[in-house]
Amino acid sequence: MEQCPICDTKFTTGKVNYCSTCGWDLTPYPIGFQLPEYFAQREEEKIYWARKLWQKMESQLGQYKSELSQLQFQLSEARLKRVELEVQNRGLLSQTQWLNQLQSDLQTQKKELEEQLENSEYNRSLLQSIIDKLEAENKGILCRIEGVIQQYYDLQTQEEELEKELKNSEHNRSLMQSKIDKLEAENRVFLSQIEGLNQQYSDLQTQKKELEEQLNLSHYKSFHLQTEKERLEGERKNFVSKIEQLNQELSDVKKKLSKLQEPKDGKSKGKKDMWGID
Repeated sequence: MEQCPICDTKFTTGKVNYCSTCGWDLTPYPIGFQLPEYFAQREEEKIYWARKLWQKMESQLGQYKSELSQLQFQLSEARLKRVELEVQNRGLLSQTQWLNQLQSDLQTQKKELEEQLENSEYNRSLLQSIIDKLEAENKGILCRIEGVIQQYYDLQTQEEELEKELKNSEHNRSLMQSKIDKLEAENRVFLSQIEGLNQQYSDLQTQKKELEEQLNLSHYKSFHLQTEKERLEGERKNFVSKIEQLNQELSDVKKKLSKLQEPKDGKSKGKKDMWGID
């Protein structure tokens, strides 16, 4: 198993052409092929740039997802707290209703006792003490009612603050989602750039093949011309050798003719030979 040079995703050589995670071209070079130094340097620079960009985007995406998860957790806690406050609020309302009913019952008892007090002076003192006691209890109940009402108002305030926190959490969550969408858009651009680089790489491979074909053809032509040159050189040497041989034969013939044309007596002295050869 090998790893993608950009995102370290494992893959099996020869079974995949592109990385399943980042889309990088994983097509292997032919066996025995060595990329020229210039193209190899450019390839290393592209891989380094793409890997750094991928790591940066992965880091930002992880950070945004972590912040989004934290905001969602805070939002969930705020909702639970809101539910608890609503339960407490309903309990306080129920308690307030009970206290109001109790106050109403005490008021009824007070009226009944006042009526009895009017009808019976004998029990006036006893009834007055009972009334005072009921009024004291009534004041205590009123204090409790005021406390409950204050707690109710406090809960209302907490609920309003919680509503604000929920709105802020929703706003932050929306902001984080926007950042994630932006990062995903940048990721798509990055993948598009990788596709462009892959296309450039494919074009370079095509150019390399064409150059190799031209180079092979050039080698063939050079070999053919060298062979032809050697053949012509051999023919030239043979021709020069034949010319030298003919010149030698011609020289021998001239010498023989010269001997044949030498005068046998003095009468023919000073005449040219019949061939016009001096």
